[in-house]
Amino acid sequence: MLCEKITSPEELAALMEAITRAMDFRHYALIHHDDLRIPRSDLVDLKNYPTAIAERLIGEDRYRRDPIMRGVIIAIAAIGSVSLIAVTWMALKPRLFQRGDTQQELSQPNVRSTSDGLSGAPATYGDVPRLGPPLPGDLQAYPRTAAAACDGGQSE
Repeated sequence: MLCEKITSPEELAALMEAITRAMDFRHYALIHHDDLRIPRSDLVDLKNYPTAIAERLIGEDRYRRDPIMRGVIIAIAAIGSVSLIAVTWMALKPRLFQRGDTQQELSQPNVRSTSDGLSGAPATYGDVPRLGPPLPGDLQAYPRTAAAACDGGQSE
């Protein structure tokens, strides 16, 4: 492989120039470190941009605005938004997802059979059985005595 034969920074720069021309680009930058304002000899810093352009890009921190990362972030946000909308839409059960052969009567769409547990329940509040006498420790009378204590027993 061609990359395995490279042994010096000059050979790597020549390879980068050849790849740049083959891809029909004018300039390249192969940079290893994050803060380009401080040159470091122990990290990769190959570029063939004109000096004025490189100084302007580095001075204005424009190298930090990566269009690939911006595109990836926008794509992830769009996929997440579409997924959330799709899940919400399916949770609302639109008629589009219902089968056509099980059409419901439109005049009574929510009629359901009474379950076994509700069939023995009283029909009205008058049919509910009365409870027995209060148990010891029952707080049923507490609100009346507390209200009487607050107003000094004057409410009659």
